[in-house]
Amino acid sequence: MRAAAALALLLAGAAPALAQAPSPQEVVAACISLTEAALEGASGARREALAADLDLMHKALEGLNLLGTSAAEMAPPVARLPTRLAECSDAG
Repeated sequence: MRAAAALALLLAGAAPALAQAPSPQEVVAACISLTEAALEGASGARREALAADLDLMHKALEGLNLLGTSAAEMAPPVARLPTRLAECSDAG
């Protein structure tokens, strides 16, 4: 799972070079990777909260995949992929 988080960080650095905003699916996938990495070291209530968040993210990704390219038309634009878990929440 750490490899997935590292890949998300690598992609986040490459996003500006590509000069293209990430799709909503890419943003959620990056958040999934960051959450999985955080889940590895978490315990107790924090672990339970992260697991619940992860479940919701997987469901959101499924919904976005069903919407396909129209998801990008409905979602607010995002300049880059998240690199920190805090960027994956509304409060972050």
